[in-house]
Amino acid sequence: ERLAEEYMRSLPEPNHWKVFLELADIAKRDNRLSKSRKYFKKVIQLQPSCSQAWLEYAKMEEECGKLEKTQTLLA
Repeated sequence: ERLAEEYMRSLPEPNHWKVFLELADIAKRDNRLSKSRKYFKKVIQLQPSCSQAWLEYAKMEEECGKLEKTQTLLA
């Protein structure tokens, strides 16, 4: 995470969402779901048209059994 934060300083701000998407995926694989949710929300805030973020976020919530949240994200 620290490396990603340092890396983002050198990236143009419009590209930060890509780093947050990677961090969300890493946190999800490490089973740090609350952290992953935080990153997915940041991606969606920065790049609401990123369908990959919406789908991955919804997939994670489905795997956690949060079907209402999944449905909301997909809608």
